[in-house]
Amino acid sequence: QTEGADGLFIGPPRQGRLGFAKGRWIVNLTRRLEHPDGSFAGMVGAVLPVGYLLHFFSTVRLGGDGAVGLFSDTGILIARSPLIESFIGADLSKGELFTSRLPNANRGTFISAYPSDGIRRITGYSAVSGFPAVVYAGLSQDEVLDPWFNRLLFEAAIAALAMALFVGASWAIGSYAERRRRWQEERSRRLKLLADECAHLVGMGSVRDVLDHVAGVSRRLIGARWASATITDGADAEDTTTAVSFEDAGAMAGAPADLAADVCDLIADRQRPLLLTQAELEGHPLWDQLPKGADAPPIKGLLSVPILVPGGTLRGHLCLSGKTTGDFTQDDLNEILQLVSVAGTAIDTLRSAQARDAAIGELTLTGEIRNVTQAAQRASEAARLGYHTVLDSSSRKLAQALNELKVRGMPR
Repeated sequence: QTEGADGLFIGPPRQGRLGFAKGRWIVNLTRRLEHPDGSFAGMVGAVLPVGYLLHFFSTVRLGGDGAVGLFSDTGILIARSPLIESFIGADLSKGELFTSRLPNANRGTFISAYPSDGIRRITGYSAVSGFPAVVYAGLSQDEVLDPWFNRLLFEAAIAALAMALFVGASWAIGSYAERRRRWQEERSRRLKLLADECAHLVGMGSVRDVLDHVAGVSRRLIGARWASATITDGADAEDTTTAVSFEDAGAMAGAPADLAADVCDLIADRQRPLLLTQAELEGHPLWDQLPKGADAPPIKGLLSVPILVPGGTLRGHLCLSGKTTGDFTQDDLNEILQLVSVAGTAIDTLRSAQARDAAIGELTLTGEIRNVTQAAQRASEAARLGYHTVLDSSSRKLAQALNELKVRGMPR
């Protein structure tokens, strides 16, 4: 009436006292009426139930924690759905919407926690054109972002799993390649050692040297704690020659070589190669009979190969045990077979050379005896002839002397 304001005036929400409005939240709406000369002519008013606004707001689906409401342009909360009665009519003019948002833009969005319930919401607002009111609607940030966040977590988990699989596969491939490289290097080293030592075996001067060399080389080649090489020249056990090589000769100084040979004699198959893991060896029927104790050689798995000479004749066997890393493998067996094959040839060559030398010696001895006999015969014949010559000469001299005596003794 006094200020001459034009337009709709929205009063603060209040609870009615009379009639149908009694006990209900209502809002008074008033407008100034003027005469043609602009003077005050009265006012027109209406009562708007807040429940009407709440019913309308409830039709807007904003999720379980969503909120929609109406402010006056002075920051008074007129209606809010869902309803929180303690906040109806509250002055929220100090909130972010009225202090920083509406002064800069009549409409927009922002993210903030509501003072009414503390829920953080993504809020859109707009000043109602031509009316002193501001309408807003807010969606719970968690409800909006949870599906996206859950999908993000799921996709991140899938990506992390894929990355882990990729890294794991890369590591596995890299590890395999590294193990393969180391295996190839070790394989090359062992093959070179095998070739060098096989070439050296051919030049050995005695069977004993061959056995000692085979035992030592096989142990170093395979990485065993000990190796035993045995050959037999006949059915008699006294014709057996054994060579044993220990990894730590000092530590095994008290372990007699025949104990290692006993292990081989009990378990080894003299007719064919034999490869046993430690578990297989412990399950062998003769396991309990193997020598054990401080003086016994360490037993861990067993690798045994027969020593054959060209033609397939069995000469003996090579036995290894106590592998330092893992169990004996097929590669170990193949390399030992090559070494033993060369050793068998070297032994056969040495035996052949020994037999040849013995034969030559016998022939030489026979020739010398023949020469001596012939010389004796010649001496005997010469003696016989000399005797007759001397006898004839003596007889002639004796006859001559008798004749001279006869001549001298005759009377004149």
